[in-house]
Amino acid sequence: MGNELTISLVVYNGEKYIPSLFDSLKKQNLENYELVVLDNASADKTMEKVAEFCPHDIAVQMMKKEKNIGFAGGHNEVFKNLHTEYFLILNQDIFLAPDVLEKLVNFLDTHLDVAAVAPRLNKWDFANHQLTDNIDTLGLQVLKNRRVIEKKDLTATKSRNNGFIEVFGLSGACAMYRKSAIDKVGGLFDEDYFTYKEDVDLSYRLRQAGFRSFVLLGTTGWHDRTGSEKGKSDFAQAQNKIKQSQLVKYYSYRNHLMNLYKNEYWQNFIIDFPLILWYELKKFVWFLCFDRQVLKALTNIWEMRKKLKVKRHEIKKMRVLNWRQFRALLKSIN
Repeated sequence: MGNELTISLVVYNGEKYIPSLFDSLKKQNLENYELVVLDNASADKTMEKVAEFCPHDIAVQMMKKEKNIGFAGGHNEVFKNLHTEYFLILNQDIFLAPDVLEKLVNFLDTHLDVAAVAPRLNKWDFANHQLTDNIDTLGLQVLKNRRVIEKKDLTATKSRNNGFIEVFGLSGACAMYRKSAIDKVGGLFDEDYFTYKEDVDLSYRLRQAGFRSFVLLGTTGWHDRTGSEKGKSDFAQAQNKIKQSQLVKYYSYRNHLMNLYKNEYWQNFIIDFPLILWYELKKFVWFLCFDRQVLKALTNIWEMRKKLKVKRHEIKKMRVLNWRQFRALLKSIN
């Protein structure tokens, strides 16, 4: 039987994580998979650690870039040469329970209308060597003001059923995709994003095309989150902005606006316009007062306006759901 799963591991200065990550891969119940490791111009000993700890009983391909091509570009590079139906995107700061790969593959095998599936992700306190029970993410949730946050509250989940929940989309930290579904929505990630919120864009495209995404509650991965937490309150968001690097703030702001333009139904935009406007105004004023460099993203978006218009047109052609159906969908899974 040939391999049906390819794992795409894009690494960047992640030498400290490699021994633990590969230890969890060696213990997987599913052995029938391929591993592609793409190094995004790491300056540490990441690839030396990969060569040392990589499982020797699986098919492994290693790729090294002389220039960092970003999260989106890295995984797209692997996806271009994909010849398996299932494709797992895996962060270097992830640790997997032994049954994760097996359960994700089985779920896609038995749910043919599902495009993407992920395990429950808990917080990994890497510094203290602790795999915690605290939820890191149960997928992505879209609020009415179009903020996209990490879903964390199981008690508020409406679509829970038989150990899994349907969600708007999945965090790019650890998610398994069906290749045939990705091909139907124009490919994996938009490389103009470079990094941050490309998983949100992909989730929008899959949902508009009628594909579904789920999180399995009965299997667990752990994530040592080094980026921002997508909390709900303005105070929590402000605290995160203070902690974020300039690169994170710039791409998060720019790519969020790109998502709005590319993927929004104009009817739903009008209905929720007061909430969207208030949220965007608060961010704009914050950056205007405390971090004007981030607002250069607006110039970049203007420069990309023709390209973005073409991308929006292509997404509209792929839509299966109309604006009412999409609105009802978001309400049902939030």
